[in-house]
Amino acid sequence: DSIVKPVGHALCQCPGLVDSSLSCVENYDGMLFEIAEISRSRFDRLRSSADWKSMRKLMRAFFSEAWCGEADGADCIDELGRVYHGMAVFLDNSFAGNDVCLSGVRLAGKLERYLAAFRDFSAKEYVYAYLDMEKAFFCDSDCAEEIADGLYSCCAKKAMETVRRKSTKKALIKTVESVWGLVFEEKLPNINKLMTVMDLEKFCGKQTDVYGRINDACDALEA
Repeated sequence: DSIVKPVGHALCQCPGLVDSSLSCVENYDGMLFEIAEISRSRFDRLRSSADWKSMRKLMRAFFSEAWCGEADGADCIDELGRVYHGMAVFLDNSFAGNDVCLSGVRLAGKLERYLAAFRDFSAKEYVYAYLDMEKAFFCDSDCAEEIADGLYSCCAKKAMETVRRKSTKKALIKTVESVWGLVFEEKLPNINKLMTVMDLEKFCGKQTDVYGRINDACDALEA
């Protein structure tokens, strides 16, 4: 909370911080590479290829819009702190080997497949492994209620709506396209398919109605 809340509120109140931070990266003179005697060629290629305009739109959406404001009477930055706490509980349980809902233990095989795809730079396999893992985590009918209680709310719904809106997805695709070929030889994965997890009600479908019930309650409060 001592980090998430002040930084979150600062980004909401002064979105120009995002642009300033990216400008520092875009215009960095590379002095650190020279001091450390490390080749800066890859950094220079990434910097010249990156679509900075799209990246700024993307970063504004993620850091200066998604969790700003209120929903259901709650300060969404405070809610973001609660989400980070839930993620910390997930990590603690995972490392402790606790086979509970908020733990990677119950995702064992699917998590291993995801990490293998990431390690092997297999873009197509990564998409399927990621979605399979996320579905197992969020949509399991025995755990969805507890997952939603720890990680989902009207603020999370609002944030996901911001992230999956057409302009944000367009900026994401253009940003990734601009640097993808410098890192990977494979074709760019289907980002629209990856983004389906940003609508948990549709993503989980008939497996659980938890997210749909929360969404309906949030919509009723806004009406």
